[in-house]
Amino acid sequence: MIKVSVIIPVYNSERFLRDCLESVMGQTLNEIEVICVDDGSTDTSEEILEEYAKRDRRILLLRQEHKGGGYARNLGIGAANGEYLSFLDSDDFFEPDMLEEIYLRCKSCNADIGVYGVQCYHEATGAENDEPSGLRKEFLPEKEIFSWKDIPDHIFNTFHNWPWNKLFRHDFVKRNKLRFQEIWRTNDLLFTAKALILAERIVAVDKPLIHYRIQTHGNCQSTNSLYPFSFYTAFKALKDFLKEYGIWNEVRCSYQNHALDGCIANLDSLEFGKSHRNLYEQLKTTIFDELELNTLKEEDVFSINKEKFKRMWKICDANYLDYVLDRADAYRKWCQNLQFSSYRSERMLERCIEEERAHKNQMSDQIQKLQQELDRLVNTKTFKAGRLIMYLPQKIYCGLIQRR
Repeated sequence: MIKVSVIIPVYNSERFLRDCLESVMGQTLNEIEVICVDDGSTDTSEEILEEYAKRDRRILLLRQEHKGGGYARNLGIGAANGEYLSFLDSDDFFEPDMLEEIYLRCKSCNADIGVYGVQCYHEATGAENDEPSGLRKEFLPEKEIFSWKDIPDHIFNTFHNWPWNKLFRHDFVKRNKLRFQEIWRTNDLLFTAKALILAERIVAVDKPLIHYRIQTHGNCQSTNSLYPFSFYTAFKALKDFLKEYGIWNEVRCSYQNHALDGCIANLDSLEFGKSHRNLYEQLKTTIFDELELNTLKEEDVFSINKEKFKRMWKICDANYLDYVLDRADAYRKWCQNLQFSSYRSERMLERCIEEERAHKNQMSDQIQKLQQELDRLVNTKTFKAGRLIMYLPQKIYCGLIQRR
C-alpha cells in the first residue's frame, strides 16, 4: 500500500533538484510514490528527473507545457494513489524522517491534515532560522486534535498557506474536490485555506521537518512583477468561499489579518516601477475595499500586523510619491540603526540583512552611499519625480536587497 504520494512541480530547478530528490528518496518512510511534474522546463531539470526515475521505480514522471505550479499540482493529484498527499517544492529539502513522522501522527489521530514546522535555509549564507509563520505555537489550541472552530480568530494565521509543510488525507481532498487555483502565483492559498476550514481533524508536529530555501533567484517569488495581482485573485476567492460557506463572521478577523499581511507583503515584494505603482493604486482604490480590509478595526489587528495596518491607511491617504518618499526615509533610518534582531518584521528587508552578513565590509560602503543618496533626496525639494521613482529605489532594491 502506498502511504504517501509526494507531488513535486518542477520548473527550471536544476541547481537544487538533486538535493530535493535525494532528501525525498532517502525518507525513512519507504511506502511512497513520488510524482514529479515537469512544468515545461528549459534547463536540464527533465534530464535529471529521467535519471532519477530510472534509478527508483517509486518515481513517476509527468510532463506538461509551462502552465504553473497550480496546474502541475492538480495533474499530480489526478495521478496519485497514496493514502495521504504531500506537496513539496523542487528547491527545498527535508529531514529524513519528515514523511514518517507526520504520517504516523496523522494515522494515530485519524487526521485530515497534519502540519509541521519550517526552517528557512538562506542560500546566500547557508544560515538557517526557524520560520514562525509556518506554525505559530501561540495560536494553537490546548488540544491535540482540533478544527477551525477551536481557533476561529486565528485559523489562517496559525499556519501559513503553504501546502508543503502539511500532509493531506487523499480521501479528504477528493471528497471535497479540493484543487489548486491555476494562476501563476499564490495558487496554493485557496486550496490550503479551504482545507483548513473543511478539515474536522487537524494535528500539529512542533518540529521543523522541512528546509525552505530562500534567495534562489528562480522561484515563483522572483516573478512577482509579472503577476502582481495573483494574490488578490486568491484572497477574493477565499472571501467568497467563506461567505458562501456561511462562516464569514466567525473567521473574519483571521481572514482580514491574513489578507492585510498579504497585501503589504506583495507590495513590498515589488521593485519600485510600473508594477509597484499599479499595485499601489489598485490597493488604494479597489483591493482594500474588495477584501473588506477597510472594516478592520484597530483593536482586531494582531500585534505582528500593527505596522502594516498603519501602512494600509498611509496608502489610502497619501499620493504615490509621498508614499515612496516615506518608504525611502524608512530605509534610511533602518540602515542607520541596522537592528538585525527585528529583521523579520519587514520581509522586504531580509535580503539586505543576509547580504550584510555575507559581505559586511562591502555592505558598509553600500550603506554609506545609500545614506548619501537618501539625504540628498530628503533635502532637495526640486528632485525630479521621475528620478525619485526610477533611480533611488533601483539603488535600494537592485543594488542592496537581493531578491528571493
